[in-house]
Amino acid sequence: MKKIFTVFLLISMLAVSAKAVSVSDVAGVFQGSLNIGGQSYPNKEVYILPGSGNTFVTMIVPSVAFSNKCADLVLVNMVFNSNGTLSAGSAAAYVESISASSLTAASMSFTMSLTTPSHPVAVSMTFNGEKVSKNYAITNGGFEGSWSNNEVAGWHSFGTATGSFASFVKGNTEQFSRSTDVRPGTSGSQSALIKSKGVIGGNKANGNCTNGQINAGSMTASDASGNYNFSAPDNNGYNTAFVGQPDSLVFWAKYIPGGGNVSDNSNKARANAVITQNARYQDPETGSYGSVKVGNAEINYSATGSKGWQRLSTPFVYTSLDPTTAAYILVTFSTNATPGGGNSSSSSPDNVYLDDVEIIYNYALTSLKMNGTAVHFTNGAASTDMEFSDSDYTFAATTNGKGAKTFVGYDAANNKVYVYVVANNYSQAKAYSVYTLQMAEPVPQTKDTEYHYAASTCANEPYSDELFANLSEAGTYTTTIPNTQGGDSIITLTLTTLPAYSLADTLRLNTVDTTWHGIHIADLPAQAEPYVYRDSLKTLAGCDSVCSLVLFISDIPITYGAYEAVLCEGEQVIYEGVTYSAAFKGDILLAGQNIYGGDSIVHLTVTVYPNIETDEYLTMQEGESRSWQGWNLSSMPVGEHTLYTTYYSVYDCDSTIVLHLTVNAVPVIEGLEDAEISSDRAARKVLVNGKIYIIRKDEKMYDILGKKIQ
Repeated sequence: MKKIFTVFLLISMLAVSAKAVSVSDVAGVFQGSLNIGGQSYPNKEVYILPGSGNTFVTMIVPSVAFSNKCADLVLVNMVFNSNGTLSAGSAAAYVESISASSLTAASMSFTMSLTTPSHPVAVSMTFNGEKVSKNYAITNGGFEGSWSNNEVAGWHSFGTATGSFASFVKGNTEQFSRSTDVRPGTSGSQSALIKSKGVIGGNKANGNCTNGQINAGSMTASDASGNYNFSAPDNNGYNTAFVGQPDSLVFWAKYIPGGGNVSDNSNKARANAVITQNARYQDPETGSYGSVKVGNAEINYSATGSKGWQRLSTPFVYTSLDPTTAAYILVTFSTNATPGGGNSSSSSPDNVYLDDVEIIYNYALTSLKMNGTAVHFTNGAASTDMEFSDSDYTFAATTNGKGAKTFVGYDAANNKVYVYVVANNYSQAKAYSVYTLQMAEPVPQTKDTEYHYAASTCANEPYSDELFANLSEAGTYTTTIPNTQGGDSIITLTLTTLPAYSLADTLRLNTVDTTWHGIHIADLPAQAEPYVYRDSLKTLAGCDSVCSLVLFISDIPITYGAYEAVLCEGEQVIYEGVTYSAAFKGDILLAGQNIYGGDSIVHLTVTVYPNIETDEYLTMQEGESRSWQGWNLSSMPVGEHTLYTTYYSVYDCDSTIVLHLTVNAVPVIEGLEDAEISSDRAARKVLVNGKIYIIRKDEKMYDILGKKIQ
């Protein structure tokens, strides 16, 4: 077989850029216009990967017109010069010359003369493109930098909350604070501490931090319509743009439950990262927010027995939405997976330390097939006795990265195939892996001959001839013998096995009046053991075929069954012509209604579940901001009112909640004069649960004696 690849080594180079940048600066993805032999390809991506040394890079150009054998053109060991130009290293075998090049951290352009497997005559290739710059990471995952109002760059908590109760929670800055207790092996000096806290009315507030914003809109911790973390495209400063398809969320945590009881697994801390489309999203979800979720990684975790740091990882699970539509990521950490759960004792709250939050992108090759044959790598390398020829070669690769890209290229000088797996976030993380497949050197074809023939045999009769012996399975068999031209004669046998059948019949009879293969079966008595018959035949190809019969004779059986019906009060069901509207259990005889012509006994169970009605009572003042089951009560007039709402119970029966509402007129507060409050502490009086309180300009609540309530 004659090798068709012509190899050219470097030759010339013109410097057009004088700006000095390093390999790590320029590595990334460039998108722009590619031209090959006068054919233009817009919006193509060219990769620059860090090479084997400080001055080497690998260039990957997408397959558009290079080779019918490999998917991409891989130019390895391109020399990146300190003045920002490219030269072809010893392994960049396709490059005949480089007439112009410029490579910076922001843009790339080059003009090269190349020879490739599909272009043995030199062809010109030019490219002009800009560095692709997108966000694939979480901002400040190490919680480093200065803290202000107990918040650090990229993260927020109650100090910047919004919502109708924001003024009551903005003082809870101690629930998110800076810590110098860092995880083992970190390069940073800070971590974050979130802790739970008790609030008005005996409620519990979980420690909570997010890269979005907290909405405090309800006094009930579990009210997802009022209390949630959210991000939105117009929520400037409280959203994180994100376009990646990551594989997992990884972070370090030290969870110390209130009271220090690490063996109590009923309380778990929570982490959740949600990738969304370009739309508003909140956690916990309500309504239709789930319709914009591209994927999420969530984990509820317990404390370690030593109350120490633990590295936690949870995979991203993707929805049916196109992952390339990702636009934002919302991350939430909480001291408890249950809103209002955990410990809120001021002396021993729940504490969670957080450090080094990362988004992980995988980039390992999990399988590779060449022309449908699996290639197995050891330490990133493999070899094969296959060699390239004029025929096409196809490659099929899979990776462990959801968004990873695979590139396959051929090094004509060294007869190697390179498989590059590039992580989805390569432009930021510079993460990739490379696998090398050493192809066999071409063998001259003039000295070798090939011969193919076919044969067949019965499945139970081994095949033998002058070259092969005792072949019992169908397949392709090859042997090699010397030929008269000094080479090898490769002889291939394609063996087909003809079937020899073994057919088994099973009959279960209650009345016997039939024949089988000419054997008359009649008037046989019922018995526990089966009757067995056999008959030997020949197939059309002359192979043995054995038929057998296993015959069971038994009396006509009675069959038993069960039927269940579930009703709500007032409903009814009809079974076998009888109407049931109350609970019932009993056996019903269905005469002559089984598959054997015998009787069936069915055990019927009818269960009736009640419709439920629950009363609630509420007293409020006229104009007071209240809601109930989605009703806005603030406009209800003075007087007695009755409101209803109906759900389905767990048994799908009606469950009605009745609210008995009393709306009282706003009382007139007498006996207190504003003169009692100095002018620099101007305030307004409010009446709460029959007691008078004063809210001053600082929006803090005081009792009538001036003691701060919150």
